[in-house]
Amino acid sequence: MKFAWINKITSLVPGSVVPINSGWESMQLKIQCMQDSYDKLLKILPLLIKDPSRLTEAKQLVQQLDEFYQSSEWLELYDRSEEFNIDTRGNYSVLSEDAIWNVLSEFDRLTSISKRDV
Repeated sequence: MKFAWINKITSLVPGSVVPINSGWESMQLKIQCMQDSYDKLLKILPLLIKDPSRLTEAKQLVQQLDEFYQSSEWLELYDRSEEFNIDTRGNYSVLSEDAIWNVLSEFDRLTSISKRDV
């Protein structure tokens, strides 16, 4: 799942005259991919306690978002966030200061609750 956004870039830009790894387009697609992962995790989190089978999927999304958030690239993208058009589907942007931190904290809280209930 690591760097899944690269596959998304190559599938979205076939035959493009813009090089796939060109700066702005690549960053735009990576941000959107991270946003999609964030949105998916937000949908899974409320289900984790009643449906532990979703835990593996949630862990993969958490790892992907955590790596993105901890990278120096996130800070650069955050500083330039006005340049990008992100479809947040009504959620916070992954480039906001607290969105990823909050969802990672909620995941930790829910997994600690489910461990106590076992």
